Amino acid sequence: MSTRQKDFIKLLFSVILLGVFSIRVGSLLDITWESNGFARTLIYQLTSGFNIDFIILLPFGITVAWIFLFTIDKTKKLQRWLLLIAFGSVVGWITVIEGRWGTEMVAWLRFWYILVIGLIIGLISGSLSQLLGVGRRREFPPAAVGLFLLVFVLCTTAFVDTHLISPVVADDGGVFPSSNSMLGTFIDVLTTGGFISLFGWFIFYSEFQSVTILSSEPSLSVAILSGLLYHTQDEYSGKADIGGVSLSNYYHTLQNGTQPNILDSNQGSDNYFEITYLSPSKPSIWVRIGTHALDIRTLTQSGLDQIQEQLTKSNIIVRIRDFITNEIFPGKLKKAIKSQTGLLVSNIDQADMLIYVMSADELSNNGSLGDLRISDISPPSELEIFTQLAENENGKKSKIIVVTDAEQGLHLSQADSIYERSYSRFIRGQLLDLSSDYSVIPVSWATEVEKNGEIIGGIEKLRQKLDK
Repeated sequence: MSTRQKDFIKLLFSVILLGVFSIRVGSLLDITWESNGFARTLIYQLTSGFNIDFIILLPFGITVAWIFLFTIDKTKKLQRWLLLIAFGSVVGWITVIEGRWGTEMVAWLRFWYILVIGLIIGLISGSLSQLLGVGRRREFPPAAVGLFLLVFVLCTTAFVDTHLISPVVADDGGVFPSSNSMLGTFIDVLTTGGFISLFGWFIFYSEFQSVTILSSEPSLSVAILSGLLYHTQDEYSGKADIGGVSLSNYYHTLQNGTQPNILDSNQGSDNYFEITYLSPSKPSIWVRIGTHALDIRTLTQSGLDQIQEQLTKSNIIVRIRDFITNEIFPGKLKKAIKSQTGLLVSNIDQADMLIYVMSADELSNNGSLGDLRISDISPPSELEIFTQLAENENGKKSKIIVVTDAEQGLHLSQADSIYERSYSRFIRGQLLDLSSDYSVIPVSWATEVEKNGEIIGGIEKLRQKLDK
């Protein structure tokens, strides 16, 4: 069974659970409204002077617009039909089974323009990231956030009003215990919390491949990202969300066969760079590649333990926060909201693939492979930090080692070119002593290496790995 099929089953199961929880959550909403509690009183006060139909028509129009944007979002293909079926079932239940919202109760035709205004407001607010020029094509994260906030407000208002502000002695006809009983309160906490959490997971799930690049030398990882940006811009409609201008400034340096020192660009040593692109082999799945201008050697053991602890504590609230900061806020604001460590933790946690970039020079104590023999070479200690991070993820992520200046080690092997598959296996097994769980991709800055039109020699293999 593929990952996509497994995810669809999870989404389907979450919808079934949402349906079960909605029985009690809907009962709480009924109790809150029919008892004329605080919520209903506040709504009447806020809409004083307006027709009561507006309370239904305007939010309904906004919700329909958000759902429409959600269904055409490229990253929501798996759950779009599930949401449409669920929404249609709710509307059908309210209008047909409960007899509400019919033409005899709501003047749909008379106040049709209110519905249109709601649709316009929903379309504008739901596509705000696109209108501001910070969103990707056919992605509407504000619509997903709006739908979640709507459900969150309705559920929490019903629970708080029923139990804390305007408690009433009421039940739903015997299906559940009274909301005033201890058992009823426990059931309400469970169903309300479960409904909000499940709906949040369902609504924020996206088909996204996330890639995080780490290195012992920040300029190496940023240079590799710059080379990927060059190709994704040309072929894959890629864009840089953070630091794109400074990344593109180094194309000429890379083409000349020199590794650019990215950190000399006055960007600061705590920068986080990110690019996104749509791969032709997976046209509905965006690839997000991020790298931290961070020396992995600065991560002490206590720091690594702290990162691992935060990764294991990741929950729905953390994921919702990360979704909002990753998808809604522009790059500079994202960096202001989340610390460098916070970004690193969330990026490692969410990554489908972890990449470590190292130079072939790191295999030698004197900084050059020269005429060294294989017996004189040992994997750098920095690589152990990366493998510790990667293997703590229980093997769920693809793990790639990119070795730059790879032509320096050719004399140690029987390969004639850095492009030969045998050379990658040689580096992995003989020089780095890694298992087959890791893939090794040799690359070169040098102009004397035939680059086949690539800005970095060998980067085509990395792109192929990303596109699988």
